[in-house]
Order: sequence, then structure tokens, then C-alpha cells
Amino acid sequence: MIFMKNRPDIVSTDRKAGDIMSLTVVFRGLILLQVAAFFAQVYALPTEELTEAEAIALLFSAPAIEILGLVYILIWALSLYLIFHFKPLSRALFVFLLPIGALIAFTADESSRLQTTTLYDLTVWLAGLADGAMLAMLFLTDIKTRFPPVSFFDDARTSPEQQDRSD
Repeated sequence: MIFMKNRPDIVSTDRKAGDIMSLTVVFRGLILLQVAAFFAQVYALPTEELTEAEAIALLFSAPAIEILGLVYILIWALSLYLIFHFKPLSRALFVFLLPIGALIAFTADESSRLQTTTLYDLTVWLAGLADGAMLAMLFLTDIKTRFPPVSFFDDARTSPEQQDRSD
């Protein structure tokens, strides 16, 4: 850094803004890695050839935990979209969904589990790695400033002027 002291165009005095922008790029990259890992899991999942009638019968006889898993995947995809755009409730939704997803995975009965391949297991671990990195970034880096604070205990009818007067 000594040789760059005389170069103000290289050494920025506003490091905070640059750090947050680079964190944003890394964070959004992790979200895209999550999406890629999901599609890789779908691709690597071993399947059985079913006739159309068997597929319809299987769909209507699915246990509730499998239907809950499908609903979870839809809400998870929505949370990734919202967190990609730094919406206020997205961080809370993402953090709430992680243990819910683990509970769904652990409560699936043995008959619904398939023999998995190494590629499938690798994509599951990759998604877990991205989850952990995103959690660390959400709470331990300056990216948390990109999310407006949300409090469930504030009265929604209180205007910002009334809040300023109470402080």
C-alpha cells in the first residue's frame, strides 16, 4: 500500500461503500449458487420411469410431508428472490425457513427416501455451504445494513413523526 499513497484514484477514502458493494456481489453470487445447486439436485436425483397413470396416482397418494416439502420449496424460492432484492422481510423469512427445511428433511419417512448418488450428495452439501455463508454474511458483515430493520412489535399505525417525538 505504500506505493499507492500518492494515487488517490486507486486508494479510495470511501472504503465502506466499496466494501458493501463487493459484499453485495458476493452475496448475490451465493444466492445464484443456491439456485444452481437446487437445479443440480433435481438433475442428479435418481428417478424411476412411471407411466402417466402411475404418476397421477403417486401425486394423489403423496404423504402430507411431501406436499409440505413442495410448499416449502416454493416459499424458499420466493425468499431467495426477495433476499436477492434486499426486501425488508426477506432476511427473517430466509432465516425462518432454514430450520423448517431441516425439520422437513428429517421427518421424511424411510420409504420416500431414494438411493442417492455422489453427485446428488455433493449438491446437497454445496447448498448447505451456501446457506451457511449467507447466514454468516447476513449477520456478521455490513450487508446487514442493506436490509431495513423490521420489528413485529411496533404498531403499524404509528407514523414516523410520532416515533420521532417518542425518542
